[in-house]
Amino acid sequence: MIPLGEITWQYTVVPVDYNFRGSIKYEILDELFLNDPEDDESFSRSANLDREEWQNLQNESFLQTGYPEEIVTPSKQRGSWLVCGTLRYSDDSKNRTYGLEGAKVIAKRWFKVKTTYTNGTGYFCAGSFSSSKAKVAVKWERADWDIRDGSYGQAYTGWDEISRGGFWNKILTTSGREDWLFGGVHLAAMEYFYRYSAYGLRKPWSKNWFGDRRLHIGVKNKSGRAHVFDFNSIWWAAPIVIYKGQGSTNDRSIAVFGTTIHELAHVSQWYYTGSLTTWWLTAKRLVESWATGVEYEVVKRVYGGSTYSNNYGQTRTLASILNSPYTPIVTDMIDTYNQVGGGRPDDRVSGYSLGQLEQALPGNLQDWYKWRNNIRDRISNPTEGSQLDYLFHEYD
Repeated sequence: MIPLGEITWQYTVVPVDYNFRGSIKYEILDELFLNDPEDDESFSRSANLDREEWQNLQNESFLQTGYPEEIVTPSKQRGSWLVCGTLRYSDDSKNRTYGLEGAKVIAKRWFKVKTTYTNGTGYFCAGSFSSSKAKVAVKWERADWDIRDGSYGQAYTGWDEISRGGFWNKILTTSGREDWLFGGVHLAAMEYFYRYSAYGLRKPWSKNWFGDRRLHIGVKNKSGRAHVFDFNSIWWAAPIVIYKGQGSTNDRSIAVFGTTIHELAHVSQWYYTGSLTTWWLTAKRLVESWATGVEYEVVKRVYGGSTYSNNYGQTRTLASILNSPYTPIVTDMIDTYNQVGGGRPDDRVSGYSLGQLEQALPGNLQDWYKWRNNIRDRISNPTEGSQLDYLFHEYD
């Protein structure tokens, strides 16, 4: 932050080999600044330059700054070219590679910057360039959220240089672990932020609601336990942190996706009901059971099947479930499957929706049975009587 009364940084263009006075602090952002005549026609008109004169001026700039490969002669006249490519994600849980939708792509050369977003197949065209080369990268951010490389720095993938006529083809694989993690977190965030209504859920965060600040999702390429801490936002750190898995199973795409959904469900709880720090220790079974249910239902729709519930779901005995705060009560209240037998509870509750159960969450998230009462009072369901009482008592 600039102290009150002090002058901020000033930006300017100076000649090659310009000597600043010793008392002036400066930083060279780039060795060459070029206005593109295709993007800034008013500049070339004001300078009374035709296309040939403009080209000669550029050629001299390239020569003086050490970029002779950029010089254009009559025999090398060239028009503009489109910087295009594809971004794909290697999903080791689906055993296939597919286009990653909605990723923000930046193409740049000198001070010309173009941005666009990948479509449903991962394809993009960022804009036209007249230079011989351009650099391309993914900036992992959207309107309401971004991904941090660690807790603070903006996450990028790429800055690869491509030549005129080239095509940027990036595949995020597990061999490039950090970029692959960025892709998996992006996939989950896109699902929750842009398809929440398909699940009957509320949008987990909006930049317009909270001081025009994006939700920062930190990614760390090391072992650790994913978490969400609301107080991190006080000093602009990432409230959510996702780590790589601690074993072969947890390293898979489905685990990265599911863990991100789980933590985003916590963020939604936090902002619709109050600060995490006020109830985290006293209502852990409620908040973790809810996030577990959202995780499972979203993962089931995106990845299919029901085997994901084996982690902490309906296949576990009641005794093992009660050793942790993660219960399958949300899925129990939605589906018609009864896992009774083998030490598992007699689940005779069904027919609720994810959206109904979210709307019934108690305002302070501190009362397990307040949630049950809200469900019974607000939602008409034939299994809301003794069946619902039994399920809540069994998991308490």
